[in-house]
Amino acid sequence: MVGNIPIYIQVYTKMKRAIEEERYRAGEKMPSETELEKMYGVSRITIRKAIDLLKNDGYVYVKQGLGTIVASASMYNSNYVTSFTDGLRAAGYVPSAKDITISHALIPAAIAHAMDVPEDRDMICVQRLQMADGKPIAIMSNYILPELVPGLDKEETAEFISLYRYLEEHYNIFINTSRDFITARTADLSQAHLLQVPVGFPLIYVIRVSFMDGKPVLGDMVYINAHMYEFSFNCVGKAPHLITETDVDGVGPQKIYTNMDKR
Repeated sequence: MVGNIPIYIQVYTKMKRAIEEERYRAGEKMPSETELEKMYGVSRITIRKAIDLLKNDGYVYVKQGLGTIVASASMYNSNYVTSFTDGLRAAGYVPSAKDITISHALIPAAIAHAMDVPEDRDMICVQRLQMADGKPIAIMSNYILPELVPGLDKEETAEFISLYRYLEEHYNIFINTSRDFITARTADLSQAHLLQVPVGFPLIYVIRVSFMDGKPVLGDMVYINAHMYEFSFNCVGKAPHLITETDVDGVGPQKIYTNMDKR
């Protein structure tokens, strides 16, 4: 061991790094247990423990008759307004949803602030567990303005994979702009149970506000398995540089935006 780190953790770390560096590519079969034993100079039990950790963290999965396969990371591209489901399809997953519930609920404060609506606003709340290749990947709560979706709360048999598509087909709601607020969280007991991960497991926490023609129509609160999903941001040009100075009357700070290229 290195220090107090068990050997199987050391092997897990090396294998994980190899996957992240694409020495083992998504969709490819991992070397056999025998080959891995020779590569890392450890026992079969150690290799199996390391692979179990990789499976739990979403880096690999076992396919009957094929062996251990490197999993694909789902890619979210920020250049386009796209649903979470479409992002999964683009990454090669087969998306599905389970445990769909629709009810009235007060809007959470975080979404109320993002949508600029009162915190006591009654909303239609759609909750579901999003699946990728049959494995839970995200816990999703969507809050919709009730006047836009009449009768949705009485729909007991609503079945959909993509909420965006359902809103388009049933309510003529076409989302064309969105704003995401992305932070990190760790899984609590309930989230860990739903996502089949350990308590304290890293999650991506997303608050999204979706707009139709400039008006907010939908607020999302999403907890995502951080080892099965990633974000891609393509940025062009430098942002204005913010300088804070005392205003001319000396009363308070004044925010002045300049372009860093011109300084």
